[in-house]
Amino acid sequence: MSRASSLRIGVIHARIKLGSKRANTRKLKSLVASLVDDYKVDLIVLPPYPFTGPVINYYTPNRLKHAMSNYAERIGRRLPGNSILVNPIEWAVKLNVSILVGPMIERAGPRLYITSVLIDEYGSIVAKYRKMSLTPEEIKYGINRGKDPGIFYVSSKDAKIGIFIDEDLAYPEVFRFMQKEEVNIVIGFMLPYPSAYFKMTRDLGHIMTMDKSMVETFLAVRSKEIGIPILLVGGIVEDVGNHGKLAYMNTIPVEPDVGVIQEKEKGLEEIDTVFIVDVDVRHSRALPLNPNITETVRRLCKSLK
Repeated sequence: MSRASSLRIGVIHARIKLGSKRANTRKLKSLVASLVDDYKVDLIVLPPYPFTGPVINYYTPNRLKHAMSNYAERIGRRLPGNSILVNPIEWAVKLNVSILVGPMIERAGPRLYITSVLIDEYGSIVAKYRKMSLTPEEIKYGINRGKDPGIFYVSSKDAKIGIFIDEDLAYPEVFRFMQKEEVNIVIGFMLPYPSAYFKMTRDLGHIMTMDKSMVETFLAVRSKEIGIPILLVGGIVEDVGNHGKLAYMNTIPVEPDVGVIQEKEKGLEEIDTVFIVDVDVRHSRALPLNPNITETVRRLCKSLK
């Protein structure tokens, strides 16, 4: 098989404890190593907010600002010595694998963003996506929107990945931009949150989740529109001190011709499990986009609220 023919992706569907950096990091390190040993993957995808758990909507208002300040990371060419990203960088180099880190809070000067990064096998942060479509709560607590859609390039496999976070799923122009860039697969991240487009519900009487049928419908439509697979990465959020599960979102694979592959979904019971995807980058490529509308798509992305 040629160097650029196949990209093997290993996705971690994990239980993340709120605020437990050390415990989360220790568990993810073990899962990352087992993915490389057992499945020989090229790219590992960590879940949303993999080290700290989600922040906005998961802490009371009087604790939220402190949590955001404590968990915000500076993400640049040179990382602070105490950066949580030092860990996945070490894993990437040691295991010779690229790592896609699910969204986290980023601090850039006085500004805050919700950001996902790609680390290559040499330990370099080679791409960064700042979430473009923000919720009222995120804006209220000082999150700034990014300017450009997320297109990550895995150079070792000559593969392009489209990236989205939460509310981005509601905007077709985001996916049309990915189509224009001829990505090979789209990977998105979502945990339960108050949304203008997707209904948040409670499962088993008290555990927060999103209306799965609604999210699945959007995913199936987006995949069909642009003609490539989409993988939504979720996970389970556990309260501090082992006080039970707070929220979860399924990890959902979607194919353009068949829609949601429900038998392969990872849900509330599949704690700390993995999902393997093989992408043939020669054949899995977004449908051609009419060049006459590419500038319109770009302008629409710039104007997202």
